[in-house]
Amino acid sequence: MRGLDEAAYAEITTDLSERFADTVTPADAADAVAQARAELEPQSRHPEFLGLLVAKRATDLLREHISSRGERLHAVPTVLFMCEHGAARSQMAAAVAHEFGGDHLHVRATGRQQAAALDPTAAAVLHERGIDLDRLISAGPLADVVHAPDVLVVMGTDPTGTLAHRRVDWEVPDPHGRPIEEVRAIADEIEDRVRGLLGDLSIPVAPARAGAAGATGTPALTG
Repeated sequence: MRGLDEAAYAEITTDLSERFADTVTPADAADAVAQARAELEPQSRHPEFLGLLVAKRATDLLREHISSRGERLHAVPTVLFMCEHGAARSQMAAAVAHEFGGDHLHVRATGRQQAAALDPTAAAVLHERGIDLDRLISAGPLADVVHAPDVLVVMGTDPTGTLAHRRVDWEVPDPHGRPIEEVRAIADEIEDRVRGLLGDLSIPVAPARAGAAGATGTPALTG
């Protein structure tokens, strides 16, 4: 037996319909799954992997369909910031992007080798600037095309296996082990780059919250 049962394909179609609900119709999802089945079932030798392969191929087809219309994948763009350990640069960039972009985008931070905790100096610099970390979402490197972000921002690492609609590379120094003055300068650079990215995505930059300057007297991020 080389194929899956119809219930399994229906589940794949439903999942794709829900995840791409803001850009494709259920009929589009069903067509993509049907095409993927037609391409993959005849040559399948490992039915245990067929569901994953069909889901991946159908997602690629939907992405091509969306791209051909000149649209992005989500009504609210998703941005994944990625660095080597996911403990400093990516978290700082995601925090600043969330602070400036608010509900106009979804942000996540990750590392190729995911660290257990945020770098303490990076955390201190964000705290000085009144940046709220409570809403940040960390994720492992994503190889699932269904969950892939609209924009992947890569800083000093190899994103092999992490999928995205668009990739951006930032040459930003690694703050790990640097004195706090240098980390503050890196935060300034990240802020400038985030502002530029939000501009590219046509996202308005929110003003900084009043009274966000840290106890050290370092100026807060401003809008």
